[in-house]
Amino acid sequence: MVKRRSNPYQLIVPGIISYFLALLTLAAICMTFVDIITGIFINDLSLGPLLGILNVVQVLILAMLFLPLRRLYDRLLKRVLYVHNYDSAEFFARLNRTLISTTDLRGLLQRTAGEIASTLQSTQVFFFIYYQDDHHIAAGTSRHSDLVKADAEVIGEWVKDNPGKLLVESDFAKGDHMRRLMQSHRIEIVVPLKRSNQMIGYVCLGPTIHGMRYTNRDRAVITTISDELVIAVQNALNLLAWHLTNFELH
Repeated sequence: MVKRRSNPYQLIVPGIISYFLALLTLAAICMTFVDIITGIFINDLSLGPLLGILNVVQVLILAMLFLPLRRLYDRLLKRVLYVHNYDSAEFFARLNRTLISTTDLRGLLQRTAGEIASTLQSTQVFFFIYYQDDHHIAAGTSRHSDLVKADAEVIGEWVKDNPGKLLVESDFAKGDHMRRLMQSHRIEIVVPLKRSNQMIGYVCLGPTIHGMRYTNRDRAVITTISDELVIAVQNALNLLAWHLTNFELH
């Protein structure tokens, strides 16, 4: 299991920055409020008591806004500064719950793809799964690319020649056929799903939403979950085959 040791600075630095950003925002709101109020009441001294009440209201509003603003900035900063900061153990636990939540193949693939995309911040994640001879099913996040069977077979040939390896778009030379194929489908990583010598299919990950490459840690996490994915998909395939057989008998 891949476990990342937490770094205290990853919590402290965004917290300090978000604290000062919240103060600066409140200061800007306060100055704007003062300018507006001064412009309204500068020529009417009889409204002095009302001005005092408004100042008290302003202080209360600013006090209530501080914590929400700080939390907002804290979340944004962590998202920007630590795009790969996720707990592997929590991800594995969530994924395991997803894998045992349903035996419906398409539903399983869609939920699993959504969990992977959310954790690794992928623009798209989808599965290409073989079943019953020449048939296949593709499912994943919304508006995912369509991997045609011919391209899947090209990927399969590469996997046969490079057992145990992930296909990573950036590892191929510019102009390489495999790199062009992956770029045409907006795929950055392909994870082969194999059981013994049987190719079940692939998990395809698009580029990250923040534009950075997947890290070695991300690749290790994806490799680690592949065995669980194979078992869950195989179980769903067996159930699908059973339903199809019963349908044909009837």
